[in-house]
Amino acid sequence: MERAVALARIAAFGIEPVGVNLANPDWKEAFLHPRSAYGIVIQVAQQAGSPRSAPPRELPEPGPPTRLDLIEHHVSDLDGAVGLFRDVLDGRLEAASAGTAELAWPGGQRIRLVREHGLPLGGALHHVRFTRAAGAFSAQDRECAGLLAKRLGLVVELAG
Repeated sequence: MERAVALARIAAFGIEPVGVNLANPDWKEAFLHPRSAYGIVIQVAQQAGSPRSAPPRELPEPGPPTRLDLIEHHVSDLDGAVGLFRDVLDGRLEAASAGTAELAWPGGQRIRLVREHGLPLGGALHHVRFTRAAGAFSAQDRECAGLLAKRLGLVVELAG
């Protein structure tokens, strides 16, 4: 989504983004604070071209391609959260019931919103799922996922 359009939609929805940085012509970003985004931080970014610098040397070698293909987010106000992800962040509503809604974006990204009352900041990340098209997750991958789940207080699923 183009930066100006995204910022206008955010403002029209009544949200004031934080950490807005439009100085770099190759990377522009803004963040939605958890108080405005149902308990999670949302980054809205626009990249022009490929990154100009190489990754830091201290990063390990990349592993097999892995995709984050589901985020399950529990929210107190399901209709409001659907409005944010659909009307502001260009999600396509694919399924809805009395207590859940699933939205998707091009490239396979998905979020499942589940109504749950009484959540601090109006929401809480609950479950994430990663998949691999080729190959399996290693024991080390599963150990890292377990540590991540414990640290974040959510379910981390490795599928594929």
